[in-house]
Amino acid sequence: MNEFDARRQAYSCADYCETCGDLTGMVTWLDRAGLAPGRDNDDYDFDAHRNWCHTFAESQRRAIDRGVPAIYLNALPNSASSFVSGFFANLLNVAGCRTSRGLFMHARIVPTWLAAFARGGATTHEHFIATPENVACLEASTVPRMIIHVRHPIAALISMIRKLQAGPDSLLELSFRGTMRDMPASFFRDNTRGAARIAEALFPSIIAYMSSWMDYARQGNRRISITVTRYEDMVADPERFARHAITYFGLPDTNSADTIRRLNDEARTDGSYNFFDGESNRLSHDIDEATRTAIEASLRPGLLEFYGYER
Repeated sequence: MNEFDARRQAYSCADYCETCGDLTGMVTWLDRAGLAPGRDNDDYDFDAHRNWCHTFAESQRRAIDRGVPAIYLNALPNSASSFVSGFFANLLNVAGCRTSRGLFMHARIVPTWLAAFARGGATTHEHFIATPENVACLEASTVPRMIIHVRHPIAALISMIRKLQAGPDSLLELSFRGTMRDMPASFFRDNTRGAARIAEALFPSIIAYMSSWMDYARQGNRRISITVTRYEDMVADPERFARHAITYFGLPDTNSADTIRRLNDEARTDGSYNFFDGESNRLSHDIDEATRTAIEASLRPGLLEFYGYER
């Protein structure tokens, strides 16, 4: 077997491993496949990924020549992360990529993907937890800083519930693949009609995400600089939010106001980055009292306060 066919086979093996839940195997085979970094896409398509890598490399080279660093964004799902990632991509004229693979509660950093991104000249759209494996990859990398973008955990849960209840069965299958494997689409739909079932399955992952990054940020010997940004601050004052992020990465504040206004206009019209839907941090009425009590009890002491939220 020649090298090209071996890489294609490695890519297929990674797909198989992820389907089986073998994430260590997935990472190993993706490293061997030699395609880096990852696309902001859930498909396993070797040829599409290979072609995309050529385009990405050229965009990255031009951005590095302009002095653009690695803009590392890792966000809690349903926190308007597409808006933040789109802001950096539009502002700096850079490509977006992924350094991790898998559903956010199980996502693993792929070392070769992280190494390719760490050269600079790109941004990311990530949702991975600070697991020991992911932290080890980060600490071994050359990435100097990262934004952790969050939302009030109850508001994020409500947003997930609404999205999953209104979405197609394929979205349910993707979201619950790790907890209800190998079940037909009808099973996912029947078991997630009620908000309580979604809350039971997904809220622990929300808390795990926020807890893990709180613990990492508190480590005195960590190598990577971390700054926390919040969905609520972005909605309240998008331009101030953007200026804070620009300053953190040491970027020139040139046309940030124009870029954020344009994305705001898109968010209010065609919905490309839509998050102006009036969601709150209060538990909705369709969650029963037992689930409501369980959710509030599962909030780790000090977690909301660390991220600047009130109980």
